[in-house]
Amino acid sequence: MKEIYIPSEEIENIRSLVRYRHSLGEELTLKKNKIHALLTSYGIIIKATDPFGKKGLKEIESNYNNLNYSDRIVLRSLLNDISFIKNREKEIETEISLLSKNNDNIKLLMTIPGINFYTAAGILSEIGTVNRFDNKLKFASYTGLIPSEYSSGERIIKGHITKHGPSLLRFFLVETVHSLIKYTKKFRSKYLSIVRRLGKKRSIIAIARILAETIYSMLKNNVKFVDQERKEMLNPDELYFKKLEDLSLKKINNMRKIANDGNVHGDSANLIYRRGIKKC
Repeated sequence: MKEIYIPSEEIENIRSLVRYRHSLGEELTLKKNKIHALLTSYGIIIKATDPFGKKGLKEIESNYNNLNYSDRIVLRSLLNDISFIKNREKEIETEISLLSKNNDNIKLLMTIPGINFYTAAGILSEIGTVNRFDNKLKFASYTGLIPSEYSSGERIIKGHITKHGPSLLRFFLVETVHSLIKYTKKFRSKYLSIVRRLGKKRSIIAIARILAETIYSMLKNNVKFVDQERKEMLNPDELYFKKLEDLSLKKINNMRKIANDGNVHGDSANLIYRRGIKKC
């Protein structure tokens, strides 16, 4: 009889907080969309790059009197909701960082460009331990990123991905891929080799499966992410790899700062590629 996996208390706590933090993000998006719809109904377009950053909020405030009485009340309520949700996000991120800062597997996942402490904690908490999977194929099956198959006579026809396993795990993997195909040589070259044949959406899913298998190997063998093809082993780009290593350390230090004082400026869950790494 197959053993039932029971996550540790640490993993259970991290998973609960990550899922709640994710739900806050979804709620925040809903509130922002309502504000966009409200302003658009008056023909108001916010020109700021980030409509809900400092400049964007000032622009929204400047249009406040262009709304009728009831819509001004709605707008003010929505803006207050957004402020409250953002504060809750930071509080939950602080708690996640406190639970994550001494976890070696989370630090290992953070060596992957595009994965910060929040994403790393989310991925690991949905996996638990890779030792419960016999091989990377079974792990990929758990993620739900493998195509479904059915037989028609002697033919085996592949369909859409199965979507088995945790949907939040797939979400984190797919979101990470969008960064990987831009900023890592290994995944970018793989993506470019299949995108014309499969199209963008299917290619992203295919790369997400490769990422899942990469994560399995990393956690199974306790090794950091390596962004190079075998043919480059004899002539590695040392500057490129130093930047990736520095980025990884920066993300880990950021996690520790959040855990210690909970007051890191900017979007603490998205410290990924600022200042130079885009040139790699």
